[in-house]
Amino acid sequence: MNILSYYVWTIRASFVMRLLKSGDYEAVLEKCEAYIGKLGETPPHKRDKRWHDVMSWFLARKADALNYLGRPEEALEAARLSLEHAELAEDPASRLRALLLYGIALMAVGREEEGLKYIDEILDMTDGRLDAPSRQARAWALLQKASVLEEGYEPLVREAIRLLSGLRSFIGLGQAYYLLYEKTRDERYLEEARRHLESAGLSPEEIAKRLRGLGGSAGKS
Repeated sequence: MNILSYYVWTIRASFVMRLLKSGDYEAVLEKCEAYIGKLGETPPHKRDKRWHDVMSWFLARKADALNYLGRPEEALEAARLSLEHAELAEDPASRLRALLLYGIALMAVGREEEGLKYIDEILDMTDGRLDAPSRQARAWALLQKASVLEEGYEPLVREAIRLLSGLRSFIGLGQAYYLLYEKTRDERYLEEARRHLESAGLSPEEIAKRLRGLGGSAGKS
């Protein structure tokens, strides 16, 4: 995939992200499936690392949409394929993103022990790393691990908040404060979650869904 083609795909990816922020998950799924089909038309001998990176990204967003639409088994398969392509892309950031997504997808179908192995792998890989992809993946992994703990979750969430604040990841911060609200039922955390989600530019409908605990996607800004 040459640099011009790659640029075109980044524009398409930006469009999909806007759809995600609007909460139109059916449209996200439709677009991702169309783009995945288009990518699949590439002859095998032209499927280079960039191609695998792009394919991994759209499969990840397909998994996001399927999760939002209440289809976790299908989301798991999309996440598995995303990880497969991320491995072939040989890009550390893509691999972190895909590992996180697959771990979360496993947990969503009740395979918590398996999923946590991937989450712990990310935490080991990102310990002490300062690059943005590592900090973002670590933050989301911390939140995922904290979500299943009855005790000892707060230090994990606080570390995630520190990392996400440095990245100005408003969706992540909204997720973090909503998790604290779920654990404590302290309304102040709910207001913090709402404030950060508004700062992320999410639609009112999408914010309402997230504050009812119906949404949540890993690794988005």
